[in-house]
Amino acid sequence: MIFTRYSLALAFFVLHTCTAASLFRAYPKLKNTLPHVELCTLPTPVRALTDLQSYLAHNNKLASETTLFVKDDNFSTASFAGNKPRKLEFLLADAKAKGCEDIITTGSAGSNFGCATAIFANQLKFKSCTCIYSPQINTAYLLRNAFWATRAGAQFIICADRTERKALCDAAAQKAAEPNATSYFIPGGGSNALGTIGFVNAAFELKEQIDAGQVPCPDEIFITFGSGGSVTGLLLGLKATGLPCHVMATCVVNDPDKTAYDDIKQLFTKTNILLQKNDPSFPLCNLTPQDVTIDHDHFYGAYAQIGEPEADAIRVLDETESIKTDGTYAGKTLTTMLDSLPNLANKKVLFWNTFCSGLQKTALDDAWLPYFDGTIPLQDFDQGI
Repeated sequence: MIFTRYSLALAFFVLHTCTAASLFRAYPKLKNTLPHVELCTLPTPVRALTDLQSYLAHNNKLASETTLFVKDDNFSTASFAGNKPRKLEFLLADAKAKGCEDIITTGSAGSNFGCATAIFANQLKFKSCTCIYSPQINTAYLLRNAFWATRAGAQFIICADRTERKALCDAAAQKAAEPNATSYFIPGGGSNALGTIGFVNAAFELKEQIDAGQVPCPDEIFITFGSGGSVTGLLLGLKATGLPCHVMATCVVNDPDKTAYDDIKQLFTKTNILLQKNDPSFPLCNLTPQDVTIDHDHFYGAYAQIGEPEADAIRVLDETESIKTDGTYAGKTLTTMLDSLPNLANKKVLFWNTFCSGLQKTALDDAWLPYFDGTIPLQDFDQGI
């Protein structure tokens, strides 16, 4: 690809115009050394869960003097919200900076990250986005994501199983690493060191909201652990900001290659080194097993499988606070939190809602939304298309 001096200057301007990144305010040098494009409307809101708190107290499911709050990433963008766009702000900017034209990513068939990647790659005018997928349990959001990713121009390779998926991903990553490659490979969930910075920024964002008095500093933060980038970035950001929060991470995958804490620790170190390389004033931080507890008790047998306790938790949150969340990721984290509350007396507890809502509000007339958001429910005997 040939760049003129003007196009190079324009590309640099586009990738570094964001003024919303809390991390950049704390470490301004990073704004000039890290590729970044603004996809999100930040900060996402924080607020007290007073109605949920009252409901739980009334039903004797809340310890004394426990207070509940939410950080709601369901408002991260107007097109496809959730935690995924935070990572894509850095990953897609890197792809642009390297002159790549084609994006390749991977996940399970209903992948929120794959759908988000397709939508934002289309917005940023990449030529193509290919999603390498393996099968999963069918869900309503899988159907939604397949529709919106296709609408955004995504191409799909549906593998027979994870073994085939891994082989294709290894080949795609190898090809993307070749000199002058035009393809850019993003691992599942965007959870490499560069993508993880998106959630380091989220921790700095939370610190600013705490400093502004919008929310007290939490004692406990509940968040989902899937591919690992969100929880790892949060932990690194908490260390760098000095926030003394303990993190409870709900594992939502059953991956034999994952060793949970060791995976988080490895990605934590890689991300920390990358940040310090780009700004030597960024501190080297130390993660310990005492900083994070990994919950495996709310995985219901298979990825994306929803258990009855989780369905009840999602319903209660919606009925008390009008907050939507999902059954594959944040709903399991919510269930972990609710089950933990009797043992968290006098604690300030924050639920990080990573829910990926994909109604594409900017593409639908408002009159259609009740049919998509559950206001007008499907019939009980509707068997689908």
